[in-house]
Amino acid sequence: MSFLKIKNMEEKIYEFDPQVYPMKLWVMKKPDFETVQKTFYSMEEEDELYEFESKQLDLGSHTTMRVFPVVKKETNQWGILAVFGNPKYFKPSILAHEASHVCDWLFELIGINRGKFDDGEPAAYFIQWVFEQLYNVKKGKV
Repeated sequence: MSFLKIKNMEEKIYEFDPQVYPMKLWVMKKPDFETVQKTFYSMEEEDELYEFESKQLDLGSHTTMRVFPVVKKETNQWGILAVFGNPKYFKPSILAHEASHVCDWLFELIGINRGKFDDGEPAAYFIQWVFEQLYNVKKGKV
């Protein structure tokens, strides 16, 4: 795990490398639009890259977390940016929910089928890994 250096430490971007998959996971507790826009491109369908728009980070009053496919501008590394929203509505189950979305995105991108019960072990391990990274950031254990 590493940190991206930015001005305000409240806006720290935690960077995680799953090592067995060609992606990164970045996590922000307090997402700041300027920092996100300066650091990442938003990756849309068909792998098209766009500048982040402020409305993407408008999580609303009840949203606890969102994940975005992104590309880091400095390195062209692709991955997922997970941002925490309103802590008032936080539950650990939200982390599991979002970890599943991260897995769906990655496995679709690299062509791994999650369709059958017997094929689920790689996904289960990856979801567990993503959950642990999100949980450790949320609880201040990194």
